[in-house]
Amino acid sequence: RLMREGDSIARLGGDEFAIVATRENRPDQIMGLAERIVGAFRDPFLIEGREIHSSACVGIVVAPADGRDANRLLKHVDIALYRAKGSRHDTIQFFSANDDEIATRRHRLERDLASALANEQMSLVYQPFLDVDSNCIRGFEALTVDLSPLDQARQHAQHRARVERAVDGPDVCKHEVVHRRA
Repeated sequence: RLMREGDSIARLGGDEFAIVATRENRPDQIMGLAERIVGAFRDPFLIEGREIHSSACVGIVVAPADGRDANRLLKHVDIALYRAKGSRHDTIQFFSANDDEIATRRHRLERDLASALANEQMSLVYQPFLDVDSNCIRGFEALTVDLSPLDQARQHAQHRARVERAVDGPDVCKHEVVHRRA
């Protein structure tokens, strides 16, 4: 009921669909269609006598401003949809050039971490939780550190040496803390 003659809809996979609406060419018209789609999911669906509650998030691109070919438009709408899903339910997000930069940095980080894992360049370190009143370590937080860049490896080695000097033995509660809060 939301689609009109000339509009097309396609399932991209999982819970993602694409709508090509050729009649809406102004942002307010596109937003109106997106709001109608989101609104259609606010009321529960009745399926085999059971109420199914759902919500929708919408990512929007506008051609040709956000891309001139299908691949670029799909990439950019995926970025806008990712941001919408990360915000909250029933969110509508237009793609912006800033999104592309953020996505590029995120993909670079994912690629670098995958490479570091594949090349065994990750190190597990432990950050102590210190009870300032008793001067005892009460627990640890496990952290992974990407050691692939030489500078980070050097920083990690320096940090590890400081921790080893501060905590020298199995009964860490008997050792003085290197730095105390003022």
